[in-house]
Amino acid sequence: MEKNTVKVEGLWFSREMIVIKAEHKLFRVPAGILSARSSVFSDMMAFPQPLDEERIDGTPVLLVQDTADGFDAFLRAVYDTSFFMPAPAPVDLFTALSILRLSHKYDIQYLHRRALDHLVVDGWYHQTYRGAQFSARRSPINALSVISAATEVNALWFLPYAYYCASTFSCNTLLAASTTETQPYVQRCLLSHAALLRATVSANQFLATRCRKEMCRDLLECSVVAGSCPNPLADSVVDLKVEGICDSCYENTVIQQHEAVCTFWEDLPQLYGLPSWADLHLMKCVAMGPEDDVAGEGT
Repeated sequence: MEKNTVKVEGLWFSREMIVIKAEHKLFRVPAGILSARSSVFSDMMAFPQPLDEERIDGTPVLLVQDTADGFDAFLRAVYDTSFFMPAPAPVDLFTALSILRLSHKYDIQYLHRRALDHLVVDGWYHQTYRGAQFSARRSPINALSVISAATEVNALWFLPYAYYCASTFSCNTLLAASTTETQPYVQRCLLSHAALLRATVSANQFLATRCRKEMCRDLLECSVVAGSCPNPLADSVVDLKVEGICDSCYENTVIQQHEAVCTFWEDLPQLYGLPSWADLHLMKCVAMGPEDDVAGEGT
């Protein structure tokens, strides 16, 4: 080494490699980089290794109790900067949730924040009710996966909408999507069905008091019957306009339905035994910073 040259602290990694085993998959990676990113792995590697420890090609094997595919995504995010780009870059939900869980478990803060950002941009968090954006239904498996991961990392602000999305599906559909891990969340969704049905009927049960048109009455009654699907946030008013409801009934329905749905939205966290929206928003801001910190955030 030339005189006056120095090794830059934090950018001078050892040549030591480590083999990590997750289920049936083996990963051989530079130990120094992983140790620098994760305080948990740094502590694990600091312990003296047993003499009888399993080795592959002379490299010690570290066994982790994580899913193979989830740990695969996590390590790729650590070592490949292009694999898990910041939001709003597209990323599949499984990858985001795997990295959310494991970055929390192994204490890699920048990846954890990035995973949270992806869930916000993907629409799993909303600060207020804003109408039609809630009409699209998520798959029950995706909703239950978000519930499970958000509960594990204590990101409770994602739970009201994720629970709601799962609860809009029938009992049979939810049970078919249930796993051992998500069974408690499915039970909570099923217990909410009666409340969702009442809210759906309430949000569709409007008729202008001065209107005596039989067509309007029939259309609104049909709308209430259609409310047998527990989805009170769905926008059914547009369909009524297309089908020929009068202007007076349409305007009255738009106003009253919006008021009913806003009331339902405010009460949504309590339906699932969660803190109030005000408390959830505060938790989110503490963990992720002000609202403007996330590009494209759902409001």
